[in-house]
Amino acid sequence: MKQVTATGQSVKEAVDSALKQLNATLDQVNIVTIDEGKKGFLGIGSRLAIVKVSLKNESALERLERETSEPKVQEKAKEEKVVFKPKTETKISNVEIKSEGIKEKEQLVQQIVINEESQKLAIDKTKEFVLDVAKNMGVLIDIEVSINGKFVTLKMSGEKIALLIGKRGQVLNSLQYLAQLVANQHSEQFMTILLDAEDYRKRRTETLESLAFKMADRALYTKKEVALEPMPSYERKVIHAALMNKKKIKTYSNGTEPYRHIVIAPDFSK
Repeated sequence: MKQVTATGQSVKEAVDSALKQLNATLDQVNIVTIDEGKKGFLGIGSRLAIVKVSLKNESALERLERETSEPKVQEKAKEEKVVFKPKTETKISNVEIKSEGIKEKEQLVQQIVINEESQKLAIDKTKEFVLDVAKNMGVLIDIEVSINGKFVTLKMSGEKIALLIGKRGQVLNSLQYLAQLVANQHSEQFMTILLDAEDYRKRRTETLESLAFKMADRALYTKKEVALEPMPSYERKVIHAALMNKKKIKTYSNGTEPYRHIVIAPDFSK
């Protein structure tokens, strides 16, 4: 049974899309609503409607049973003394098994296509959101997209880009958080959005690594713990990674978001 899974801004739009793909009418299909969708505000909180639509086709076995049950076929079978042996049923079974394998492959291909389409839609919606926010802040930017599996990086460039970075990347981090929400409202699979501006992330990583070693030396010299300022989780990971193999130093996170921070402590047992 040929079937497709389609999405749209509403159930009707999703069904229309599926009918177009199947080249069928409403009376020729079965419809299952997976998700009725949800409207959001400024792209946040919205969710696409999802439906599964399949053609009302008979299987080979169903067709054979119907045809052989018709009076004319039965009478003809009696006249010619034709007996339907198990061997014939076995062949039908083999056909059905092969057919199921083909269907599974078709469904897998369809799922891959759907995932790619939903990822493309999510990226387009995320770009649109970031561009709108930047425009409202009086900043005109260009966005370059790079994809590595579920990780999608949006690199922004343009004049006044510092306004989108903010002090110690606070604006950039907040915008990245919102962009992540927008992306995953439109994607069927979880996506991680990384927002960058004029290679700020690279420069910030180098700054954090330098800070980590400097504070580690202070902890060793004073033999006291050193608490760093609150940081987002991915920046804390940079500190942990930088000092992972440093002798006589250990690191741990303390506090609750958004005030969670790293503590660098001397550890003379290492």
